[in-house]
Amino acid sequence: IEKIATHYFDGDSEEIKKVNDNIYYVDGQFKIYFAVGPEYIFLIDISKELLTPTLKVENSDNWILKHSKKSYPLDIFIDSQKDDWIEFIVKNSDGNIALSPEEENILKNILEEPNNRFPFFINGRAGSGKSTILQYLFAHYITEFVTHNDDKYPPLYLTYNESLKEKALEKVVNIIFAKQHLKEKFPTTEREAITRTIENFFKSFDVEEGDSFLIELLKANGKENPFEGKKRIDFSQIQYFLQDKIVKNNSPKVRKLTPELVWYVIRSFIKGKAKIVDGQIDEFSLEDYLKLPEDEQTIQKESFEIIEEKIYPIYKKYLKDNNLYDDLDLVMEIFKQNSFDKKYSIIFCDEAQDFTKLEFDLILNLNIFLDDRVKVDNIQDIPIVFAGDPFQTLNPTGFSFKTLRADVY
Repeated sequence: IEKIATHYFDGDSEEIKKVNDNIYYVDGQFKIYFAVGPEYIFLIDISKELLTPTLKVENSDNWILKHSKKSYPLDIFIDSQKDDWIEFIVKNSDGNIALSPEEENILKNILEEPNNRFPFFINGRAGSGKSTILQYLFAHYITEFVTHNDDKYPPLYLTYNESLKEKALEKVVNIIFAKQHLKEKFPTTEREAITRTIENFFKSFDVEEGDSFLIELLKANGKENPFEGKKRIDFSQIQYFLQDKIVKNNSPKVRKLTPELVWYVIRSFIKGKAKIVDGQIDEFSLEDYLKLPEDEQTIQKESFEIIEEKIYPIYKKYLKDNNLYDDLDLVMEIFKQNSFDKKYSIIFCDEAQDFTKLEFDLILNLNIFLDDRVKVDNIQDIPIVFAGDPFQTLNPTGFSFKTLRADVY
């Protein structure tokens, strides 16, 4: 208790009082309760509303779990790991990434449960800790992978943008350093060397410099890259063009549209739910849209029809005339060229709400255990994990965990 409490008081020694058998009270710059369980130390809620003179502190598991904000593995403070834990977890630059008691329980169940663990879906709002659970899990799995020293089918931690990828890599390295039993499995314990060992397991669809993960897949098959010399675009670069075409259109119905709605229909449905049949692109049509379950028909039939017939052809022509492409053009080309030479044994996908149906199809095609040529006794042993928040999408995708879960199964 003293070792973890000193962090909250900038290293100053504070008086620690025992409240009952398992709960301690620290009287410092602000008031803190700590509870000691069989495996963890719990930091009790330090809000002013909770810590009142009349607070009834209970020594029950339910009370402790209800009021705990963070949990710290007890063994961390018994051996030499404590300094690493405080340095890399508690003082992490992105905030204290120690797990909550609920998260700790989820992690323990996945790592120790022998059956029916996967595929695993983590649905949580911003700040809920969904990415943190993903990163703790990935730290364990890549450590096992490195230990077996077989780089043919590596693990994959996939995000949509470069910033998320870099943050995830840093946090996973921190977790490995903070957990002695993980760090000791690496050939070296130097931070830079461990980072270099695992950094290629992290990939992003969107990069500022170099090749994106999608371009890497295209290059890996040794075939011609049709996007060489072309420029990638996203909504921020196309919205003013769409706005101009909408405003200048003669049809009042077209002028009621917005660039956001147009992009949503193109990205989420027309291209985002496209299929590749015999090497040809079969785009998602109004007819396909009307076959969707009612709760997935999120816009009016008339709007879909106008965008499909009046705006989408203009969008396609604009890309062609200006040597441009979007992410889904890359995905379609990967399917057309069957560019799945690179296979992964473990797939973790963070911020899953930013991926379309077509992109999820691609991601699942990259798993070696889902290959038709590979026989698997129990598909629920394959580490496939998706974490996301349907309310926090950067790109319109029509994402829902219900649909994703159905697609995976």
